[in-house]
Amino acid sequence: MRNTSATRRASRFARYAVVLLMIAIGGTQTACTEFVHWGHISDRENSWGINGVEIAQKQPSGKWEIIGGSDGKGRWEVFKNRIKGGGTIRVSKPGYYTIEMSEAEFLQKHVILMQSTGGEDSDESLPSEWLD
Repeated sequence: MRNTSATRRASRFARYAVVLLMIAIGGTQTACTEFVHWGHISDRENSWGINGVEIAQKQPSGKWEIIGGSDGKGRWEVFKNRIKGGGTIRVSKPGYYTIEMSEAEFLQKHVILMQSTGGEDSDESLPSEWLD
């Protein structure tokens, strides 16, 4: 009769190794998205992505600290550990109206539309929240 205890141990070890590897890979894949808040900033008139937008948060001292910005396609990512609780978030770029919102509102948004200061409808009245 053949001794199969060594092959059973080896196959059991291989199964445990595969399961641990799957947990390790799966855990890092889902955990990364929890630490980053991301989105897209577009021009309100033509929906083009806006590059070079500065995302800043007001600190308790009254200063604005830059926490992120948009890339060449209007995409932005902010690591959540850079966002301090309760501060106002400002999204700004020269040539566009500055947008200020609460931290809670910012964390709920993934798409931000910015209005150009010299657009076709610049003479029309804008909503008051755009002019704050």
